[in-house]
Amino acid sequence: MTPLYLNQIDPRIQIHYADAIDYFAFYKKFIGKGTVPGNALADDTNPNFIKKISRFIRGNFFIPDPRIGWKKQAVKVAQKIIIDEGIDVFITAGPPQSTHLIGLGLKAKKTNIKWIADFHDYWTNVFYLKKFYRTAIAQKIDLYLEKKVIENADQILVHTDYNKNYLKNRTKKHLNIEVVRIGYDEQKFNNATKQRNEIFTITYAGTLPDYYHPESFFEALVQLKKEHPSLKLITRFIGIISNTIQSMVSQYQLEDWIVFEGYKPHLESIEAIMQSDLLLLINPRLEQDEAIVPGKIFEYIATGNPILSISSKGSENEMILKETQIGANYDWNDIQGIKNYIYNCIM
Repeated sequence: MTPLYLNQIDPRIQIHYADAIDYFAFYKKFIGKGTVPGNALADDTNPNFIKKISRFIRGNFFIPDPRIGWKKQAVKVAQKIIIDEGIDVFITAGPPQSTHLIGLGLKAKKTNIKWIADFHDYWTNVFYLKKFYRTAIAQKIDLYLEKKVIENADQILVHTDYNKNYLKNRTKKHLNIEVVRIGYDEQKFNNATKQRNEIFTITYAGTLPDYYHPESFFEALVQLKKEHPSLKLITRFIGIISNTIQSMVSQYQLEDWIVFEGYKPHLESIEAIMQSDLLLLINPRLEQDEAIVPGKIFEYIATGNPILSISSKGSENEMILKETQIGANYDWNDIQGIKNYIYNCIM
């Protein structure tokens, strides 16, 4: 059966395959199916013993990530393609960041070829790595690999100004580095339609683990409800929402203003954000959250609907919304500002 994503690739593009060591298979055998480590594993704020072991294995034995088993054969296959086709430029895209190690291997074998390394997420400074109980040795190895990649790539692409500055400070070598925002797939919006809602509709689309701390949004709704008891609105949460956050709804007595609709396929999620009056964006409340730019902000922008962002003041989210003039960002502590923005959008 052909994976769905292959149907989205232009048929003129050649696809080549390389065997890989499936570390996941070993992991599932000894740890258990359904507990394979990834960034989602970090979403649980109270992991049990098995999950703690999973995090430790992920952070200390899969460096930079569990896809490293693809490297050896991928380098071999790609090298043959480069020679046979006379290719003089190639691109690696991560995550998984192990893809860049394939690029490093290819560059070492053919130094006159041009290499573009596309970092469309962070590597050693990605926020969830801190939850993987990394040893100093594992972190040192990862930092070494990242530095080798950025010093050998001919061109580096990143998705945030923060990452551009971070990578520049990782080496004394001059880096050819540019910021290219993630963007969105325009074709997926072609069949999505807008509509006017009888009840003002706020939509959040995406995962929402405990450490995102949406309390300030809930508190703003509580104040809005007290000040304007006749006001009618509904907030739809689409995606995987933590049980702790779902239980907050009754705590704040917002059952009539908030619904949890669960996971929806991507196209249905796009339809939902198109048919909304206000879109909610919340960053994880972590150290240096101002550097986190979720990809969905660009899909939000594509709808043309106003965006309410909650993240640190001066964040890149705030900068992007100011540039596009399509929404506003408020700090978690600015409950008054959040409340007023919602009310102004309704009125």
